[in-house]
Amino acid sequence: MLISYNWLKDLIDVDQSPENLGLALTRVGLAVEGVHPFGDDFVLDVDLTSNRPDCLSHLGAARELSVITKAETRPVGSVPFKSLIRQPAHSLPLVFLPVSSHDAA
Repeated sequence: MLISYNWLKDLIDVDQSPENLGLALTRVGLAVEGVHPFGDDFVLDVDLTSNRPDCLSHLGAARELSVITKAETRPVGSVPFKSLIRQPAHSLPLVFLPVSSHDAA
């Protein structure tokens, strides 16, 4: 089965090289026979056995890698959680609102 490295990065927050991901998959029993460049992408050539139908898709391979790398999977088309964080909470400005005696009642 051919797995696109760029597609994997769309499904999981991974910062490892395609070669390292191939080695990690091979260590857990998904034999990666090669990592090949393909345009601006890399393709992992995975030899799947019949007892691993859970890895017959990019999402299945991403889930397996999330267990190995302790990274989070995310829904297709979403953005990485890290990109949503713009500034630390301690640097957000504090806003004080005046409280009158009428508000307390």
